[in-house]
Amino acid sequence: MDTAHSVHLIDAFGALLGIGPRTHLTPHRLHLHPGESLVLYTDGTTEARRHDGELFGEERLTDAVAGAPNRPTAQTVIDTINEAVHVFTGSQDIDDDQAILVLTATEAP
Repeated sequence: MDTAHSVHLIDAFGALLGIGPRTHLTPHRLHLHPGESLVLYTDGTTEARRHDGELFGEERLTDAVAGAPNRPTAQTVIDTINEAVHVFTGSQDIDDDQAILVLTATEAP
């Protein structure tokens, strides 16, 4: 998410971590300007299901991130996403783990 609350998806494919003794990792570089954030999430977030089986999906995820308050903290972004998932799923149990990591660039000292 940039400072104008625009959300840009970044495709970086790879293997699951921790399922085998050897994992090949490919490094990727991304430059964040101060105030911009990188949101990393597991598929349990986008694959959370509503009672009719519909998935939360990437579009709802990007809408949730874009709808975070102005200049949000990492915790605010996480809380905004979690709230959107819970509103979407209602009383439906979420059957997969969910992890979200938000990295936000700050001004250099």
